[in-house]
Amino acid sequence: FKLIVDKPGKSLVLIDITAIPGVNSRITLRDESGRSFWDVNETSENAPESIFNLALAQGTYYVQLYARESNYNNHYVLHTRILGPWQEGLEAEPNNRKEDATELKLGQSMEGYFQDDGDEDYYKLIVDKPGKSDIQVDLSAVPGVDTQFRIHDKDGNELWRASDGSKGEPESVRYLTLGEGAYSMWVKGYQKNITDKYTLSTRLLGPWQEGTEAEPNGGIKRANEIKLNAPLTGRINENNDYDYYVLNVPEPGIETIVMQISDVPEVRWNFELFDQKEN
Repeated sequence: FKLIVDKPGKSLVLIDITAIPGVNSRITLRDESGRSFWDVNETSENAPESIFNLALAQGTYYVQLYARESNYNNHYVLHTRILGPWQEGLEAEPNNRKEDATELKLGQSMEGYFQDDGDEDYYKLIVDKPGKSDIQVDLSAVPGVDTQFRIHDKDGNELWRASDGSKGEPESVRYLTLGEGAYSMWVKGYQKNITDKYTLSTRLLGPWQEGTEAEPNGGIKRANEIKLNAPLTGRINENNDYDYYVLNVPEPGIETIVMQISDVPEVRWNFELFDQKEN
């Protein structure tokens, strides 16, 4: 079927097909060039399929229906409906690829839905502050959904993964230190919920300060430099948090050094010291 969206700008669109007895159906949506950019086959036989809150620009699209089984005794009904104009602050599906990421500037919030089981939504986080900034990212709880989010740099290296919460609980990271630039954010919901929105929010906490930890530093290659006789303040940002530091002792010979970590309520420490060969 050829679908014509004649509204200017982006519109939120609903596409669904009614249930057909004994038939497992699939909906595939293609752009004008024929490229598939949305596919739904979540239900089993005797159940409807739907695409909800898809942000489509004015233009021509193709709706492909597929049925695994035959049934010429019962007909189906294909519905398409414009729910309203897309607005700033709402995710723009399809955004399940890095190339289709919805832009999110530091300090902004975005609302979205988990359209299917395992729905992945990509965002392009823009940090426009010079130097290093401490930021906070929060993903709100969605009833019945286990969620996580990840942040990657421009080269695709994972900087942070937030997945401490259980089903129906929020995820967050505070005091993540990022430089000016663009970052990829990946949000995932393991269960479908098109009734309750999630909110992804970002906030600038302030410029990073010397003498404080700069997350991410969860590996030797990302270790923060520390200096003798210069205390450093850090935070436990997640369960099983690893923080790595590198200490350069400038003077030759043997030095006697005392290292001390302060107490943090309800935290059990593990402290390890490695040489230059990581032994």
